[in-house]
Amino acid sequence: MEDEDLLSRMTVREATHDDYQAVMNMASPDTFRDGFDYLPAKFHGFVDDPDTVFLLVEVDGEVVFIDVECLQESGKTIYGKTIRVAKRLQGRGFYKAFVDATNIMYFCWDATPMKDRLTDAQMSLPALVPYRPTETHRLLPPAFSAAVLSEGTVFVDWVPYKLSESNMKKLVEASCYILVDSNVPTAKSLSFGGSYMTPRGRVYHIDIHCKDEALCKAHITNHVKNACSQYTGMITFCVMVIDKGLKDVVMEFCVQYLHFRHLPHDHAYFHAYLDLETYWNSKMTKPVSKSKY
Repeated sequence: MEDEDLLSRMTVREATHDDYQAVMNMASPDTFRDGFDYLPAKFHGFVDDPDTVFLLVEVDGEVVFIDVECLQESGKTIYGKTIRVAKRLQGRGFYKAFVDATNIMYFCWDATPMKDRLTDAQMSLPALVPYRPTETHRLLPPAFSAAVLSEGTVFVDWVPYKLSESNMKKLVEASCYILVDSNVPTAKSLSFGGSYMTPRGRVYHIDIHCKDEALCKAHITNHVKNACSQYTGMITFCVMVIDKGLKDVVMEFCVQYLHFRHLPHDHAYFHAYLDLETYWNSKMTKPVSKSKY
């Protein structure tokens, strides 16, 4: 009875820029992952992005739930970016997850000192080059996906993308820093990087797709060097590896060689979906615009 009463008072709609403060009040970005929350920096971009659906759930006019979904392949595929649930409604079955995880590690480092250490590391590691559209032919053959990727999917700042020429173009246009090794005829590694501000400071994400230890270290080193060329002061690096066997390699390299400080925020990221069927069938639920589909 309690759940039925809650459902009758519930409305679902797309978020607008005017919802920013109400969403922040519910999402608690200052405490979410100890302050390493990207939502304040990316909220307005989510609202404006034609390939993102930003759903907001209200009960009696109060924001209690948000779900950000990324549309791909002209709306044929949808991936969950983030959800947030008001504390008083957590554990009520709003959300279902399926297991498909990637390992993520957090490290903190002052960009000012020890830059020479990055140069020394580069000299002993495989060479990487910034991705260019002319490099696409080395990434699209089935050999690369079969050897490196999971179902032909790459992950960029938590979001999965099918590896395709159009998606790579989209990521380049979004100013994503993309690196690839020089192996021919087929590349053996690919990585993506970028940064944003959080309540606790700057975060730079490094998303590595490879199975080779030396290449993994090379991608980390090059992305850290790129970050240090743009920013000063303390930077938190969020390192994602899709190969579970590289987790210990990343930990040892970052802590023992680069002297990063390991932060207690490691986790496996589970790609998930929201069960909206109940919302669509609710008499009190307002229809969501299909303009973004």
